[in-house]
Amino acid sequence: MTLHDDLWTEIKAMSVDELRSIVFDVRLKKEDRRLREKTENADLAEAEKEMRGEFRMIDRAEIPTVLDRQVRVETDDGRPNWVERDDASPKQHIGHQERKSAVYRTASGIADRKADRVRGFLADNPLIPEDKPIGPVLWQDQPCAICGLGWRTGDPFEEAHDISVKFGGGDGTVRWAHRSCNRAEGVG
Repeated sequence: MTLHDDLWTEIKAMSVDELRSIVFDVRLKKEDRRLREKTENADLAEAEKEMRGEFRMIDRAEIPTVLDRQVRVETDDGRPNWVERDDASPKQHIGHQERKSAVYRTASGIADRKADRVRGFLADNPLIPEDKPIGPVLWQDQPCAICGLGWRTGDPFEEAHDISVKFGGGDGTVRWAHRSCNRAEGVG
């Protein structure tokens, strides 16, 4: 019996309402992600303009161009929902911007910590050239969990799917495989 057989058995046992709920939840999350990415891209473009000195104070007529077209709000049950700019209250617009600001600060902190970790790695390994691709250095002794071969230019390593790993799997150990090998084996 495979993972897909177990999943199919579970799906067959679900009611129509349960299946509709799952489909609705997946579509809602997909739309939420799409709107969030669209808004984030617009915010990044605005931040770049501001950094170039192109930002200026606004008046009442310009407010609609400053406000996001879609505003993320929470429903009574705590789920995220997106409403049109003109249907959101000023309080919801402010909450939306504050949440985005917090998310950006968190992302900025994560990026800073990742950069610090790479700097630390380079400091601990002074023989690693800073201007050459890092892949061969990181993966020089790593065999692919599927084909058993080592690093190949243009075929980066990624976490191997459990069903792709020919030496077992599912024990929590991260195994690495070439992207091409992983894709050829399917998704698990």
